[in-house]
Amino acid sequence: MGKAESMAKENQSHKRTDLSKGSTMKIQQTFRYFAIGMLYTMCVSVFPISAETIVIPVMQQGSEELRKILPQAGESMRSVEQRLGSPITKRGPVGDPPITTWTYPEFTVYFEHSHVLHSVVNPKRR
Repeated sequence: MGKAESMAKENQSHKRTDLSKGSTMKIQQTFRYFAIGMLYTMCVSVFPISAETIVIPVMQQGSEELRKILPQAGESMRSVEQRLGSPITKRGPVGDPPITTWTYPEFTVYFEHSHVLHSVVNPKRR
């Protein structure tokens, strides 16, 4: 065997060693990610996350007197303004269909075109 053949065999053995080192590193890295994922999964399942939800139906918000005067769906802008007076602010119309918002001290009225879409009690400021 000549010197050239000997060097060629040596280069091939180094390549195999380099490949096996790379493969080993990839396996170790994959195992680390797997272990971290499993640890995370176990922690999430051990410490459940929960929250309390309080639901107040829309028509049970505010006082009974306030609920009686809230504009009803389908009522016209003219009727609302005659019955309740001018709002503090008027915004809109915006979008398609046009939505207009009237804000009164205790509630807000949403109109689609010129009829009430929805009335909502304003949140109380703390």
